[in-house]
Amino acid sequence: MKLKYSKYKSSGVEWIDEIPSHWMVNRIGFVSTLFTGFPWKSELFDFNEGIKIVRGENVSEGFLRWGERTRYWKSKVEEDSIFYLKKGDIIISMDGSKVGKNFVLINENDLPLLLHQRMCRVRVNHDISESFICYFIGSEKFKYYIDITKTDPMIPHITQKDIFNFKFSLPPIQEQNQIVKYLDEKTTQIDNLISITEKKIETLKEKRTSLINTVVTKGLNPKVKFKESGVEWIGDIPEHWERTVVKRLVSIKLTDGPHTTPNFIDSGVPFISVESIKEDKIDFDYKRGYISVEDDLEYSKKSNPKRDDILLVKSGSTTGKVTIVDTDENFNIWSPLCLIRPKKEMILPMFMFYSMKSEFFQLSIQQSWSFGTQPNIGMGVIENLFLVIPTIKEQEEIVKYIQTMTNQIDDLISIEKRRIETIKEYRQSLISEVVTGKVRVCEEDPTKTKSKPVLI
Repeated sequence: MKLKYSKYKSSGVEWIDEIPSHWMVNRIGFVSTLFTGFPWKSELFDFNEGIKIVRGENVSEGFLRWGERTRYWKSKVEEDSIFYLKKGDIIISMDGSKVGKNFVLINENDLPLLLHQRMCRVRVNHDISESFICYFIGSEKFKYYIDITKTDPMIPHITQKDIFNFKFSLPPIQEQNQIVKYLDEKTTQIDNLISITEKKIETLKEKRTSLINTVVTKGLNPKVKFKESGVEWIGDIPEHWERTVVKRLVSIKLTDGPHTTPNFIDSGVPFISVESIKEDKIDFDYKRGYISVEDDLEYSKKSNPKRDDILLVKSGSTTGKVTIVDTDENFNIWSPLCLIRPKKEMILPMFMFYSMKSEFFQLSIQQSWSFGTQPNIGMGVIENLFLVIPTIKEQEEIVKYIQTMTNQIDDLISIEKRRIETIKEYRQSLISEVVTGKVRVCEEDPTKTKSKPVLI
């Protein structure tokens, strides 16, 4: 049962509506100090050691993401520098498609950290709970405010002033603490449920990968005679299959896009790079931009992507990722992408695509790539990687089988993803109701009576 407060009053704020009569309304900027980061020069970043720099891509919905996104600053920074973060700082990203969603509360074990530009640091006053403010920033109310405030729908953007002016409801400090305690418990339960669901998705993805790897190296007939492939990570293959290298299975020499930065314009021919390769598809929403017809004609002398071509990422953190072109739309590619055009009389495009997605091919890429600041693999290396191929008829049967089975797995993955979205929506709704006083989770006057969280 949802408990209410005994008296409410108008907040005077559209996105808050009524609040408990003893609560107040305030602005973020009136209860905290705001600051933006420093434009640390990216060419001086280190990838291995130093002080971590919090950039836009490190801040997600309530937590910090590191791994391949980690960048360090090795040069000296004074100990009292204003760009050092502290425990309790709230960091809000001011740019990108998830502006208003990407925020994080800094904990002691996160430090030391330096703040990068386009990130806003909110440091709340000592008599305000930073966790309460952080929960409000994670609520639907803050996202609604950002949606009506942000500029440029193509590259959403907010300013420090926008964050300063955000109005929120504020209970007495004792009640803030009780609300935080309640939400900590509830969101931990919810986050655990999300984690369990995410593990289900990973298990399904592993099952899909294993299925592809098995059938593109062993076929569909378990009773067929096998022979050694001669490649450790491929193992035995059907006796009548052939092992060959990529360059013998293509109709044109492997190529890539220009190694110079194009002149981008407002409209024209879509130009893509590695960030457009999403879930086995080309997502043109993540294109680098548009190039002119004249530039496209010039670039097409080297690379001219067509339907059924395979694009393989050959540099960067996603090296080895592949997709197959499934559109007749004219577009072009940048140098981190390798264009592979299958020789269809020898190998079906979809069979080559699945083979390149398989564990054995991805392992062969990892065994062959070189490291600078990030992994990369040359086209001369790619064209000499091994694939194993059956007859065209068997390829057709294998492709059909993979598509049938992976569609079933993908349907299950979609169900679990929708479940996560539903859980996240409930999480946000719960937070919004509690931090605006629409439901009561402690006694009305926590200064007099020990509060007891109420399940809702």
